[in-house]
Amino acid sequence: MIYQEFQDDSYRCVVFNQSTEEWETVRSQCLEEDNWLRGNYLEKNCIVEDHDVFSITYVKETNQPICFCGIYNNGRYHPQVARAFNRFYLFPEYRTSDLVKRMKAMHDLILPSMIAVNPYQRDLLFISVPIS
Repeated sequence: MIYQEFQDDSYRCVVFNQSTEEWETVRSQCLEEDNWLRGNYLEKNCIVEDHDVFSITYVKETNQPICFCGIYNNGRYHPQVARAFNRFYLFPEYRTSDLVKRMKAMHDLILPSMIAVNPYQRDLLFISVPIS
């Protein structure tokens, strides 16, 4: 089982590859929001074990979750390819405040942390988002 923590000045990123009580607590907080992608985060649609690795990122000062996401292949793509930031969720209170800082954390902390412990070490990661 992978469970490793990484941090920078503002955030703590936990990377893992098996569902935990910690993950289920954060998932339940996500499911409190009624948004058009809510179904993506239900237990049957967001399975940690289907991902190479998964992560939760917290604000260090408050220990509140800011976002979660994973690296996903699960046999869907070529073995050296995976989708980064799969099932990405950013908690509502962080969607408007200091978004540039959040994007920097995704680039400088979250993705490098997941890549560092990913047992598959894929050659190509891509990001996709729904447009409607």
